Amino acid sequence: AGALGTAVFPDGCRVLTTGADGDAVVWDVNRGAQLSRLEGHNTPVTGGAVFPDGERVITMGLDGSGRIWDVKSQRTLAPLAGVGKTVVAIFPDGEHVAVASERGRAEIWYGRTGQLVAEIHGHEGAVTAMALFPGGGRLLTTGEDGAAFVFDAKSGQQLTALARHTDAILCGAVSPCGTRLLTGGRDGVARLSDATTGETVATWAAD
Repeated sequence: AGALGTAVFPDGCRVLTTGADGDAVVWDVNRGAQLSRLEGHNTPVTGGAVFPDGERVITMGLDGSGRIWDVKSQRTLAPLAGVGKTVVAIFPDGEHVAVASERGRAEIWYGRTGQLVAEIHGHEGAVTAMALFPGGGRLLTTGEDGAAFVFDAKSGQQLTALARHTDAILCGAVSPCGTRLLTGGRDGVARLSDATTGETVATWAAD
């Protein structure tokens, strides 16, 4: 079955692939050998991410389910409750994960037990992308509704609202210095914004 997503481990020697067969596989990059097979999803696994310690990964299923795995034992450490999960971002401390929902919210989970820590609300429709600021104190979310927000990652308080796109935002990124945000929308517009004020710095439009 085909691979639907990939993620590289911090050591650069292993890669995680997620597949249409419902499994996630860890590979040795140099030898091309399979190291671990993570089985448990009942639908295709659409994506995954690796924790900074390289010992755990998180996977997302087409049915909106999420699982945190121990790579060595190939066992689920924690299933993430609920459904409708879309995208994931792992905090730099490796202790928490942000998981977005098709219901317009982002959830902060403890990465070792799968305990829900906080919920962040703001979008009307699915959250399409997330990005953490350096240090993990703030979180950028973008939505199907064309909106993009910056939230305090601990309290869930909305800090900044960016200028809206006229259609769904498909991707978002935070600059390494944490002062600029880049969003790209289905409207063909890429927008660079100030991370503190939300004001537009520059825009580029597709022909």
